Amino acid sequence: MSTALQTLPMPGPAVRVCLLGRFEILKHGTPIPLRPGGKVEQLVGILAMHRRGGIRREALIDVVWPDIDSDLAGSSLNSLAHGLKQQLCDALGGGSPVRNRGGRYSLALSGDLSLDIVEFEQLVELGRRCTSAGDFNAAVRAYDEALEIYAGDLTSGSDILFLLERERLRGHYLSIMASLAEHSYELRDYQLSLRHALALLYADPCREDAHRLVMRSYLRNGQRAQALRHFDLCRNILRREFDAVPELATRTLFEAIRTQPDSV
Repeated sequence: MSTALQTLPMPGPAVRVCLLGRFEILKHGTPIPLRPGGKVEQLVGILAMHRRGGIRREALIDVVWPDIDSDLAGSSLNSLAHGLKQQLCDALGGGSPVRNRGGRYSLALSGDLSLDIVEFEQLVELGRRCTSAGDFNAAVRAYDEALEIYAGDLTSGSDILFLLERERLRGHYLSIMASLAEHSYELRDYQLSLRHALALLYADPCREDAHRLVMRSYLRNGQRAQALRHFDLCRNILRREFDAVPELATRTLFEAIRTQPDSV
């Protein structure tokens, strides 16, 4: 195994906050009881978005308790943070998952408390470093682990900050899928390439690079008719979504598959 991958923390953290695909807090692998869409989810979600520098107490209160008297909201914040500590402190060495330093609140991320967003980003970066170093096997392992963490798009928020973060993380996810699909094709594992490319299209149906890879993979798998039919699917999707036609590269590939498949 690559020495780069050996640097990943093992075993897993005692407490893990999940925001990708769903909100839950796992304590030794088991979700703690929380009310869906409640204040805990709002609080933890905001703190996750401000994980690098924290967020001022006043700003945090304005987001989570926008229509409540500031004194009452402050008491609610203290109560909520205390409740989380009571639920998790035995797994965190007596500490609290919420940190308050100089009036700025943040998640007390450490070896015992992790955030799936951070884990995902670390694996994406590791995969990129391994790719740059020419260690493609290690890169694939890192990307595969990242995909296991990415259970879905970012949840627990709808403001501009959340939307920007959701699209940023989604971009990483799509980039990983594209890299794995292309790498599998280069290794002539056309079935795996097809699987990755179709998964990419499931997440982003308008990516023409993925449509072209699906067409090439079908052809290499001996399914030329399916490759030609997929072009029609691509064309219909683009017409419906954007009232647009496929790119020249996609049309050229279709003609090559139709008239000169051996040239592809």
